[in-house]
Amino acid sequence: MSSMNQHHEHFDEEIVGLIEKEKQRRKETIQLIAAENIVRSEVMRPLSSILVSKTAEGVPGNRYHSGCSVVDEIETIAERRVEEAFKARKAWVQPLSGTLANLIVYLSLVRSKKKRGEEFKILSMGLDQGGHLSHGSSFHVSSFFCSDVRNYSVSRETGLLDYDMIRNISRGYSPDLIVCGGSAYPREIDFATLGEIAKDAGAVLLADIAHIYGLVVSGIHQSPIPHSHFVTCSTYKAGGPKGGIIVSGDLATDEQCRSVTQAIFPGVQSTPDFASIAAKAVFFAESVTDEFRNTQRRIVENAKYLSSCLMERGFDVITGGTDNHIVLINVKTSACRLTGKEANERLERCGVIVNKNMIPYDNEKANVGSGIRIGTNTVSRLGMNTNDMEFIANLIEEILMGDMSDGFVSKAQSRVKEFMKEFSFEGFI
Repeated sequence: MSSMNQHHEHFDEEIVGLIEKEKQRRKETIQLIAAENIVRSEVMRPLSSILVSKTAEGVPGNRYHSGCSVVDEIETIAERRVEEAFKARKAWVQPLSGTLANLIVYLSLVRSKKKRGEEFKILSMGLDQGGHLSHGSSFHVSSFFCSDVRNYSVSRETGLLDYDMIRNISRGYSPDLIVCGGSAYPREIDFATLGEIAKDAGAVLLADIAHIYGLVVSGIHQSPIPHSHFVTCSTYKAGGPKGGIIVSGDLATDEQCRSVTQAIFPGVQSTPDFASIAAKAVFFAESVTDEFRNTQRRIVENAKYLSSCLMERGFDVITGGTDNHIVLINVKTSACRLTGKEANERLERCGVIVNKNMIPYDNEKANVGSGIRIGTNTVSRLGMNTNDMEFIANLIEEILMGDMSDGFVSKAQSRVKEFMKEFSFEGFI
């Protein structure tokens, strides 16, 4: 055996051991993180291929390095598959994350305004209302593009987007860019109405569908393509690899599309990650299959049923339900009377993995929160159905209302491990 083969045979046992530990953690816990999913082996395979070492700045057919004939084909295939999935005329697959995809669009739009010495104005959903850091939050670099980002909110009474309020804010503010889409909004977004609001303001509409990519391409959620200029998302929440994409909406001009290409390189990114692009291409092909569509339907069905089960058990579910994969719960006003952080920690100790989350008009700090956010992506891809959602709802209630003694926690952990044995990870790990 050559020394090279010996090296591979005994590759970094410390790291390999930790990877195996993570696999075991996944198999023995119930994964309900709304921003996570589980990835098929076929999608993971390109990530450990020779593509990881290829450097090539630029776009297919116009690179700043040689030897790009193969990676040009890979990137072109990935772009074509996204365009077909969204029924869009142009896609960009190089962004390394959904956040970077947003920054690229911002840069593409702000350049001409800055050259003329004009202020660039952004109107977006507030972070504390269910929006995202990269939508111009003062905590994030995206706010540097605009010194006066304005936010719209959800209704205090219903937790739903108030489109009349958004229209009124837009008329008074005259934004250059309206950003829609959220990280903790459990209801369907009316992209058609938002498109009308943007048109009235003479603004570009950017739809960030990071959380609902799968629902959009499967026809379960309204598509933003006919109503927007650009659509962005991360690819991993729907079951792809880490990364982001940008897709042109029907309202994007040729000049705006050229500006996005320039903003990718030399604007924001340097060499792309071709291993990730190849993995994205495999995922994009998966995302137009009947199996994928059926899974998306089950994701929503499970979320709706889990939401109703939790409400029956006295939990305060924001908006009284869900239209997507997200169930957002105000645990502070539920029977358990816990903060989001306390609820999150209790559940994790027992093997149920969610995340603490702020709720609209929250009085708690972001690292505490009054809520928890639950998602049904991973459990649905593993084959769980509404009967399993009832088990999970019972488990959540028992844990959040339990005494958390050592005996209680040990028993709950055992129940979770036994429950997870019913579901196969074959094809995912």
